Amino acid sequence: GHNGIITEVGFHPQNLYAYSKSNDGTTRIWDILSIESNALSRFPITERELGIAGLSEDTQELYVSFNNQSISRWNVETSEEVFGVRFVTGTQNVVAFNPVLPMAFVATTESAELWDLTTGTFIHRFDFNAPGRITNAQFSKDGSALLITDTNMNVYSTETFELLHMVSGQGVAADINGEFLTYSTGSSIVVYDLFQNTNICTNTNTNGPVTDVAFSPAGDRVIASIGEPANKLLLIDSRFCRQQYEMLGHTDAVNSVAFSPNGFLAVS
Repeated sequence: GHNGIITEVGFHPQNLYAYSKSNDGTTRIWDILSIESNALSRFPITERELGIAGLSEDTQELYVSFNNQSISRWNVETSEEVFGVRFVTGTQNVVAFNPVLPMAFVATTESAELWDLTTGTFIHRFDFNAPGRITNAQFSKDGSALLITDTNMNVYSTETFELLHMVSGQGVAADINGEFLTYSTGSSIVVYDLFQNTNICTNTNTNGPVTDVAFSPAGDRVIASIGEPANKLLLIDSRFCRQQYEMLGHTDAVNSVAFSPNGFLAVS
């Protein structure tokens, strides 16, 4: 597809696509899931640095954010750009796409906003004193809730824009579907059901302060890092908070932890 030397290649973090850059002046997105059928979808993107991408619910459109403060909508079948929206308020830091509704959340250094990806119009601005401190955002699987992380985990309705929950803790993480939270309160690990508004379980068998938590990609396990004197990791069942493994080896406080994309490995 390129007409010049390819200078860079890479993968989307969730393996939705591969991208390539060329000295022919274009960047292309490749549908790596259809390579075996030779039905490659190509999206020629000229002189724009890729941010993140997401698919519409019917998989007929690709949403792409760029580092020049814009978002574009592309037709998957024709590989043609439908339209683009440019954001002019600050540097774009965090972007999330609603998996059900044609909606994008965009956090910049100056604002935190929802945009309609069908019409390219502004929907709502969230009230954050320091939007530049937003580090992550994700929609729930059914698109009804938006989870925004700054110093807290803030859960908003995408219909009324009402703040539904605010969770504080040393570590706060959501599962991949945006339905459950895990967070720490001192030396305890809590798993919380956002839609039932209830604590599912609490694990207090940590022997030290919980410094960070993370859900596995499948959402069935939680891993927690523990500070002094324990200096360890705990892997627990997220349904019952039962300990599965205790991981020793650190000789000082463990400050953070994360799963690999396939959930087979953890790094601390």
